[in-house]
Amino acid sequence: MFRVTERWRPADSDAWLDAASIIEAIDSRESRGELTTWLESDSGRTIGWVTNRRRVMLMVMNHPGDAGEHAIDPDAPGSSSGFVLENGQSDEYADRDTVARQDARRILRSLLTTGQVPPGVPWEVDR
Repeated sequence: MFRVTERWRPADSDAWLDAASIIEAIDSRESRGELTTWLESDSGRTIGWVTNRRRVMLMVMNHPGDAGEHAIDPDAPGSSSGFVLENGQSDEYADRDTVARQDARRILRSLLTTGQVPPGVPWEVDR
C-alpha cells in the first residue's frame, strides 16, 4: 500500500503530530469553542477543518494559492449554520458542501496517514 511520508501539525504549533494526536487536538479545540483548525504539512499542503459540531467543511489546499477542494455529501438536503471561523464570523453552508462529523474524522485520518481521500468519498474541486 502506498504510504505518504508527509508530516502534519496544527498551523499554530511547531510540533509534528501523528493522526491520532491531531484528531485529539481538534477535539480539544472544539471543547474550548475553537471550531476552526488549520493543519499544515511539511510538503506545503494545508487542511482546513471548520465545524458546527455536527457537520464539517473539510478542505485541502495542495499548495499556497490553490483554490482547494473539499469533501461533499451530494445527497444532503438543506443547509447548516454555526460554522465559526477564526475571526469570529459564523457561516452557513449547504449540507452538500459539508460532511457528517464522524465521516470527516475518517476522511481526515486517511488524509493524514495515506495522503489520500478514502475510496468512495465524494470530493469536489473548488474553482
